[in-house]
Amino acid sequence: MLDCTHDELSFISSYLIKASDGVFLWVKLVMGQLDERATEGFCSVAELEKLLLSIPKDLKQLYRLILQKIAKRSRSDISECQTVFRWIA
Repeated sequence: MLDCTHDELSFISSYLIKASDGVFLWVKLVMGQLDERATEGFCSVAELEKLLLSIPKDLKQLYRLILQKIAKRSRSDISECQTVFRWIA
């Protein structure tokens, strides 16, 4: 659980609204990235803000970033992701 001020939360929510350009899927994917980082262990609001600013605003670039992260995982994780992608396709 992060201890955040109203201003810190306001920055994050305002940035998400502006950067999303109305694309809800982008917000969902970015929230997943922030959640993943926050649950890895101790993480400050400043670190989350830095991560937020580093995430591509373009959906294709964000997909590429997510796929790069998947490629760095274990062989079984990659296989599981491939199964999910096949099911979705």
